[in-house]
Amino acid sequence: MKKMKKLAITVLMVLAMASVVSAQTYYSLRSRTHATDCTALTDGKINDICFEVDDETLYKCEPDAGDCTGTEWKFIGGAETVTKCIVIETPADADDFLMYHVEKGAQVVAAHCIVESATSATLSFEQCDVAGDTCSDITSDIICDVGGQADDGVIDAPDLDIDDWIRVNVVGAPTGTPGHVTGCVSFVMDE
Repeated sequence: MKKMKKLAITVLMVLAMASVVSAQTYYSLRSRTHATDCTALTDGKINDICFEVDDETLYKCEPDAGDCTGTEWKFIGGAETVTKCIVIETPADADDFLMYHVEKGAQVVAAHCIVESATSATLSFEQCDVAGDTCSDITSDIICDVGGQADDGVIDAPDLDIDDWIRVNVVGAPTGTPGHVTGCVSFVMDE
């Protein structure tokens, strides 16, 4: 009986010690928002999620040590900007190419171009139907030079539907003899 009492007391003591609260701190994730740049936050904790309001994107905090800063905020979803380019060697008036097939809806946000050598060439970017033949200007024509040029800030036809094509045309004769012209269109993919 004495042994049973000792055993019972020992078991109760072990159970009492096991129930003592651990000194380790556990952190539960936070959901945060930032108007323009989640990567600007400097106090993120591991597994925090940040919603960037202007771009409607999500970031997750994955710090090397301590708090999250800058590139430790990892993009995990939301709108993503994609840029597609075409290089036209020895551009000539009326060169006309299909440069990209749209597999997912998108909105064009910018167009830009650059030529090689001390010359210029004018490009027209167009949004075309599934057959690639009924087209409308995405933006006004851009005169591409060696310093690079961009659209005028106005995207006339930003919406790209599934199965549309982006077409690029050389408008008029280039000045000088450019070895090539590169034209790019940037767009945000639909979710």
